[in-house]
Order: sequence, then structure tokens, then C-alpha cells
Amino acid sequence: MIGEQGFLAKKGYGKSMGNFLYTSFLRPTFTTKMIRRSLVTRSILGKNMSLSEFEVKRIEKIVGGFIEKRRPPFEIRNELDLGYRIQNQSVEIFEIRPKWNNPKEKIEPPVAKATYVKKHNTWKVYWQRADLEWHAYKPHPQVKRIEQFVALVERDEYGCFWG
Repeated sequence: MIGEQGFLAKKGYGKSMGNFLYTSFLRPTFTTKMIRRSLVTRSILGKNMSLSEFEVKRIEKIVGGFIEKRRPPFEIRNELDLGYRIQNQSVEIFEIRPKWNNPKEKIEPPVAKATYVKKHNTWKVYWQRADLEWHAYKPHPQVKRIEQFVALVERDEYGCFWG
């Protein structure tokens, strides 16, 4: 829950895993802290998003299915796991692993990112290079559907996503 009385409940809020579960608004008490938080949550709720709630659920189903299929065996998920997040109009796939010098702390090295461009009805595909910046995936910088993005990441013909 966000806020004293809360107005957004989301499964895994504060964690880096996807699978968002939105609920309806309750009447919040507006404090300075709440107003700051509400500015953050507007993009989560879709007020500044290009994706409808239906599209978000569809993306969760497609990308979530891909992640479940690719996840390592249960026994080693403390050492290596996969996750995804939907933020604004972007979907990011990442690994979850312990930090090398502090194994109790988890890090999330990115694997791939797709950003929806509503004006062109396309998804821009990105990968992160050694400079830690997102770069367009030159072989296929745009795809029409999220399924095509997942297929590109799965194939990884040039070793950009999985190394």
C-alpha cells in the first residue's frame, strides 16, 4: 500500500519483480508525503502512460510467460533469476543476482528493453552496452508487437542480450 490509508495496492510493490496487480482508488488523506507519492504513482496508474490496463495485462501475460520459461531451476534462483518490470510505456527484462562484494544485496543487470511509441504503433528495442547506456538494437530497432520483441530476445542472434 502507498500512503497512510493507501490508494494503490500492487503485488510486489517496492520489489523489482513485475506482475503488477492494480486495484481501485480508496479515499486518501492528502499530506505532503502523499502528494509526492501520488506524483510517482500517476505514471504507474496510466495517467501518463501510452498503455491501457488491458495492454499492460496482455504484456504481463506474454513477457511473464517468457520469463517463467527462461527462469533457472528453483535450486539456484537465489544465485540467478530473471525478472521484468513495466514502467510507463517501457518493458525491461533483467537478471537478479547477488552483488559480488555483498551477497545479501541483490542487483538487477538489464537484459533488454522495449518502449512503446503510440504515435507509430511500434515498440523500439534496446540493449545495454558496456557504457551502461541503452542503445537501439540495430538488426531490428523496431517491432510491431510485443511478441516479436520477446522472440528477438529469445533468439539473441548477435549475443547482445544474453552475452
